[in-house]
Formats: sequence, C-alpha cells, structure tokens
Amino acid sequence: MDRRQFIQLLASTSLINISNVEAALSLNDVRGGAKSMVGLDVSQMELKIANYYISSFLRNGIPRGEGQTLKPIRDVGANQAIKDIAMPIFHSSTRKNLQWHILLGESRHFKSGSVNAFTPGGGVVFIQTGLIKACNNEAELASVIAHEVGHIEYKHAIRRLMANEILKQYDLTVDLKKLDMAQSHLYQGGEVDFQFLISVSNEVLYKGFTRLWEYEADAFILRAFQYAGYNVNDASKFFYNLMVPSANIGELGRFGTCLFVSHPETLERIKRIDAIASSMSSYGALKNDSIGFRYLKKTFS
Repeated sequence: MDRRQFIQLLASTSLINISNVEAALSLNDVRGGAKSMVGLDVSQMELKIANYYISSFLRNGIPRGEGQTLKPIRDVGANQAIKDIAMPIFHSSTRKNLQWHILLGESRHFKSGSVNAFTPGGGVVFIQTGLIKACNNEAELASVIAHEVGHIEYKHAIRRLMANEILKQYDLTVDLKKLDMAQSHLYQGGEVDFQFLISVSNEVLYKGFTRLWEYEADAFILRAFQYAGYNVNDASKFFYNLMVPSANIGELGRFGTCLFVSHPETLERIKRIDAIASSMSSYGALKNDSIGFRYLKKTFS
C-alpha cells in the first residue's frame, strides 16, 4: 500500500466516522448540563477546568510548550481595554449563565512573541500580546475573540471531554504525536499493518471533527459582528495575516493538510466566512478603532 492509497483509505474511513460521531455528540452534548454516558457531569467539569486555568495563569502562568510560559499582563489600562472590546462579543453568546473572562498574557520565554488566542471553555478566553501586535485594526482583534467565543458557544470543550470518554470506553486514546510519526513513516515509504491503520485512523477521525468545530467557531464571528456593531465584511480580514508561507511544511505537509491538520486551511476558512458574510448585513453605525484598541497597539506593538 503506497502513501496515496493509505491516505485515501483514511479519508474514506474518517468521513463515515466523523459523520456518525459528530451526530452522536451533537445529540447529547449540548442539551444544557447533559451528562456523558459514564456518569460524569461534563458541564461542571468544563467550568472546573476553566477556573483551574484562571487560577494557574494568575498564580504561576500557563506552560505553552517550546519553552513558553504565558504570564499575565499587569497593566490595568490594557486589561480594561481588552475587556471593553470583548464584552459585547461575550453578550452575543446564548450561554448567559457563564461568567465571562478575557485574560491578557505574554509569553516571556519566547523570542518573537506568539500570535495566539485560545479557550479552555467555560467562558474564559486567553489573548497573547503577540496577537495584538499582528492585528491591523480592532475588527481583526474582535474576530479572533469572537472565534474563541464561538468555541464556547457551541460547547466544543464539553464535546471534546465527551469524545474522550467515549473513546476510553473502547480502550482508545488520542495521541496527537502519532500523526507526526505517521507522516514521517509514510514519507519515507514505510509500509503499514492493519493495527497501525486503525490507530492512525482514530487520530484522523479526531482531528477531522475538530476541524468541523473550527468552521462552527468561524461562522460565529459573523453573529458576534452583527451584535457588536462591526462590519461583517471585515470578519475574515485577520485570517489573511495567517497566510504566511512556512518553511517547515514541506511536500508531505501540503499533501496531507486536509487529513492531518486540526485547523482548516486558512484560504478555505476565508472563503467560508466571506460566503456567509455576503448573505448578511451589518446594523447601524459601524465601529471603528476605539481608544482602548489604540492603547493596546501603542503598548504592545
């Protein structure tokens, strides 16, 4: 079995499984406070994880890999500015029972300042100062915040917890390093046995339906923009900043992107967001850069 045959087989397998698993998770997950079939209250677990992230961040910072530790920014003006930008976006969510937090951090041990934002769920969003530097205007920053809020809106952290519990029942685990091993193995012309196929297929399945979650979170940007008063046609603008060629991708990375990468290709995301935006209208007077955003840019650029 050559590399192309292997990836085609994975694609056909994962398309079937993604559909079934996504449907199963959608059914039970997101009826408020749904419990997983092993009796764990995943909604409460989501909140506990979110609170743990907050306390760890404020106390010692959060390890982010590659020598990075995300430490809190103590600048009162900067924290108030990011909160003022985020609050209307938080209010666009239907999860009104959450206590929303946006936390501004800096990777002190990373040379170039990481361009990133993430959420552990539970109403908590982390923004790294490198991201602010990369944003050309407030709408771009708002789109990233809205994307993370979209993950919370659609309860992706809960669904991830449920997926892990379901996999555990079948003695399956998700080790994302297996994908790198599989890529290297195939690139070198290695053969695979059936057990290896099943193992890696599980990784592709997991990354496959997390890609669907990214599309959902991207679509939420449009709703948030309408609610908060940003131009919906600006919703995809920040994604252009991500379209920088990577010297580390190589032939295999380009060939395997659609199967092996959890975040969808940037151009595809732009097309999807713009397609939705074309059918929508912005309401009232549109927001321009606020005093708070200008303060953030002055402080972190």
